[in-house]
Parts: sequence; structure tokens; C-alpha cells
Amino acid sequence: ARTTARACLRAIRPRLSVRSPAGVSVRAMAAAGAGEGGSRAVPPGFRFLKEGSASILYEYTEGEGDKGEPVFYNKVQVLNRDLSIRMLTLFARHRAVEANLFKIRNFNKRAKAAADLLAGRPAAEHKPGQDADAEGRAGPGSPAAMLAQLPPEELDAKLRANDVPHFEGIRILDALAATGLRSIRYYKEIPGVSQVVVNDLEQDAVDAAKRNVEFNGCTLDQVSPKRGDANMAMLMGAFEGRRYDVIDLDPYGSAAPFIDAAVQA
Repeated sequence: ARTTARACLRAIRPRLSVRSPAGVSVRAMAAAGAGEGGSRAVPPGFRFLKEGSASILYEYTEGEGDKGEPVFYNKVQVLNRDLSIRMLTLFARHRAVEANLFKIRNFNKRAKAAADLLAGRPAAEHKPGQDADAEGRAGPGSPAAMLAQLPPEELDAKLRANDVPHFEGIRILDALAATGLRSIRYYKEIPGVSQVVVNDLEQDAVDAAKRNVEFNGCTLDQVSPKRGDANMAMLMGAFEGRRYDVIDLDPYGSAAPFIDAAVQA
């Protein structure tokens, strides 16, 4: 995991053209009205708050405002969420190229080769005498190299269209999700996401996340709210053999209690 993160970071500087989708705002705002977040109208007793390409519903009573809203929304973390989306966009591109280097068996070498190709550097991670340009290799004419050489917008479009060979998308766990806003933004704004699991211990949060997922026009398979302890959610993913590519931890305090389970998941 550390190797992939370092390789992805090395790819940032030469490929820093990471943009939000057209029309995406980087600010949060409160408003009332029709269902701009998806296909549904705002239900009675609710207003919606828009951030990025997602909108979340919150309970609102005339005279009391949103004081009775049981699920926490942290507007201070808008920039944090924006930066996470940009970083994970780079990560998804990296994973897609990695998936096309399947003949490089060593994980560290495969991660480094993907980073080199995305940065426009030659990658020589192949044994002498083998066809460097063959499928699954890292030669300059290989499918992986051709994919890495695409303009970022074209690569993102292929990821969104599920049009990258050998790549099934990245799977994300938002382990301490609250309203599900971050999860919905991840699914809608990061190219190449196959599923986001939205986990929280509080039933109010899970109910709010389900409501917000539907309000944003996503299915419960695409953005899947679940109730459970964060550590158990991570360990069950490992136990069931469905490991995550990304685990997002945003606790109120230290993340230390969650690190061991996250590494295993």
C-alpha cells in the first residue's frame, strides 16, 4: 500500500491536470427547492445542501431551523473532501494502468512501472528477451503505455465508461460516513469507481445516507449504506475476500484504533 501511495504521489507533479467535472462547485451552500441533487423532489420537512456534484437532505422546521438535524455535517472539511477527490482521481488512473501490467508479477515493480508510464518516463520493468510491448508489459508500445499516454480527460472518460481492459474499477469504504456526502461525491466525481460502501454505527446516519443516495440518483448497489462498527466492516471485507482499494477514515479523534483493521482490509 505504501509503495502504491508513493508511486501515485510521484505521478502527481507531471500530471497535475486533475479537474472537477464541469459545473462542480467547491463550496457548500444551503438552499430549498426541487431535487437538484438527483431525480427526486425535496420531501416535506427537509431542505438540501449542495457540495460539489452531490446534494444532501437535512431536516428543517420553520422556527427551529436545522437544530434538530441528528446527523453531523462538517462544512469546515469541504477543502479536505475536494483534495481527497483529486488525489483519488490520480489513484484510479494509476490503478487502471497497473491492471494492464499484469505480466509484471512483483507488486512493487508493477506500481513503479505504472507511475513511470503516467509520468511520461520509460519503464523497463521486464526481463531481457521478452517482448516489452506485449499485452501486460511496460514497453513504450504496450497497451499500458498507450493508456498512460492518453490526455487525462480522455483517460477519465474511458474510466467512467468502464472501457479500460483488465480494470474493474476501484472499491471504496467510507468507514465513518455520517450523512454519506463524501461517499456520494466519491462515486459521482472520481472516474473508475465501481462501488462505495457507506458505513456508520448510528442508525440515524445510515437512514440519512440511504435517503441522500436515492436523492442523488445513485443506486444502493453503487453507493451502499451499511450499519456497523468501522473495524468490523473493514475486517469483514477481508474475511469475505472483497478487499477495498481505498479506505477513508475520518474519526473525531485519532485514527489509531482503526489502522490495524484498515491495513488488513
